[in-house]
Amino acid sequence: MTTFILVHKSRKVSPIAILVSAFGKKYRKNIGESVAVRNWNDRRKRAKVTASNTEDSLLNERLDIWEHAAAKTVDYFKRIGEIPSEKDFLSKLQSLRFGEQTSKTKYLIKDYIARAIPVMEGIYSENRIKQYKLSINVLNRFGKDTGTDCTFHEMDSRMFEALKRWFMKNGYSENYFSSIIKIVKATARKAMREGVQVSGAFTDGSLSAPQKETDSIYLTEEELQRIASLDITEEAIKKAMPDSVDGHLPRRVAAYGKARDMFLIGAYTGLRYSDVYALESENIRDGMITISTKKTSTRTVIPIHPIVSEILERYDFDPLPEQKLNKYMKIISKMAGINDRIVVVKKKVGGETKVTREKWELVSSHTARRSFATNAYKAGVPTLAIMKITGHRKESTFMKYIKVTEDENAEILQNHPFFSARPVEPKPSAE
Repeated sequence: MTTFILVHKSRKVSPIAILVSAFGKKYRKNIGESVAVRNWNDRRKRAKVTASNTEDSLLNERLDIWEHAAAKTVDYFKRIGEIPSEKDFLSKLQSLRFGEQTSKTKYLIKDYIARAIPVMEGIYSENRIKQYKLSINVLNRFGKDTGTDCTFHEMDSRMFEALKRWFMKNGYSENYFSSIIKIVKATARKAMREGVQVSGAFTDGSLSAPQKETDSIYLTEEELQRIASLDITEEAIKKAMPDSVDGHLPRRVAAYGKARDMFLIGAYTGLRYSDVYALESENIRDGMITISTKKTSTRTVIPIHPIVSEILERYDFDPLPEQKLNKYMKIISKMAGINDRIVVVKKKVGGETKVTREKWELVSSHTARRSFATNAYKAGVPTLAIMKITGHRKESTFMKYIKVTEDENAEILQNHPFFSARPVEPKPSAE
């Protein structure tokens, strides 16, 4: 309930305060308005408007705006499921009261994110545009579930926490939550450049989600050789997939062979699957693959590995969709006996769970690229040379990307000249 009270009834003119009763608490604030006490209707909580006193009609209009802002403030804290302190409640009330007067409401989704997508076409990568489209879907779901319009004015630290709780409830990963927040912040920065009033949380660092390291795997050189030398036959497929229909097996042999070839190209070039998918004969010259990568538009030149060279001799440049390759590579990896037990940590907003999987179950198109980076590093290829291909700009980021265990790192160090060199004989004393 919202009402207005006179602060000093004993005076001729009294300041006016707003009093809001909500969440079992009372929130009071002087609103910077005053009225002649004799002109105040204490029953209606408004100024009396007479033929000789029409100015107070404007005062009543301003009180109506305060009352409306109070209702929105109460509704806001109900939606995010929080009982606010007096300071937090009055701060939100103030911002909603004057936000309505000073700027037109701007909506995060329909006014900015959705509007940005047509402009991005042909400029940004398909993957980035896809991320923006997915962010619209997930933010719309959040808005529908919580009754939130997702305006720049509302998206403060409390709305951020409400969004985080919603992600946790719906089982999204923390990395995905972080990617959505990045899009929200980028969109807010654009809005600010256009003069839109946004919540201070966009500038004070309140809206941030830590990027958690994932448990992506890589395939060792020995495992890649097993895949490369695998004899893909109808019998082998039938053994790995007992429910396979015999009539489909010849087509599966051809499809699995193509999936293996495309995967191995990625595993020995470090190219993202989108770039392997886009390879054409024009990209192959003088023992090198030269391509402008889709994600970063960077010109990349990669020496052709013998396994890749053999594949390219029969490569028909009619690639498989990534979804099919991911499905087929799991079966191929199973056929190749890549069945080590792997403990996978599933990180979700607010917690994590551990599950055990056989390694073949975790193989995907991206495993190829991570395998390239890790195996090249273990083989002693200079880090900066690998980063030139993978596109990593920071060595610290690259070192998180590759998957080298403590034992493997020790083995690399053991083979380094620093550790294998003979100890230096001490110089004889001058005596």
